[in-house]
Amino acid sequence: MRPSHARGFTLIEVMAAAIILLLVVAALSEMLASQARREGDARGEALAALFADRAIAEIEESIARGAAPQLGRTERSEDDLRATIEVRAFDSAAAASALLGAARDAGPEAAAAAGAQPSGGWLASPAAQNTPPVLEISVRVSRSDAAPDAEAPPLAERTTFALNPAALATLEGKGDENEDDGEGDG
Repeated sequence: MRPSHARGFTLIEVMAAAIILLLVVAALSEMLASQARREGDARGEALAALFADRAIAEIEESIARGAAPQLGRTERSEDDLRATIEVRAFDSAAAASALLGAARDAGPEAAAAAGAQPSGGWLASPAAQNTPPVLEISVRVSRSDAAPDAEAPPLAERTTFALNPAALATLEGKGDENEDDGEGDG
């Protein structure tokens, strides 16, 4: 028999306390693991955004020096990231059509305000067909281990538009010829 003045915990009380403590530790460890995963995802997205921004900046710098990027798709890798860079001719008719469609959806006032149809002009010139004057440059960054045409969304995506230096030089040359023709008439 146990003396009545002895105090302590029974085995059941100790087991219940241990189970409660284990549940608290398990919940905290799951929360910390989840936070670590989110932090890793955010860090990966930030690195991908920096990689995409750097790729766009390098292309814009080369265009500023007068070197236009080649039309088509190229890939670059850095650490565990892959950038897919696509350079294509800007389709002004499709962009205008999309803009007008969006304006029509917004209401009659917006459609009337955006109702001017693109006249083509220098974007539709014969020189623009061989050397597009406006380039659309898209950079998509994904993980290197992802399939190139995977369904997963990219970690970062950037698009910019640039005047093609070669097309601009061609158009400026034609402008100079037209000015010379005008001076000879007077």
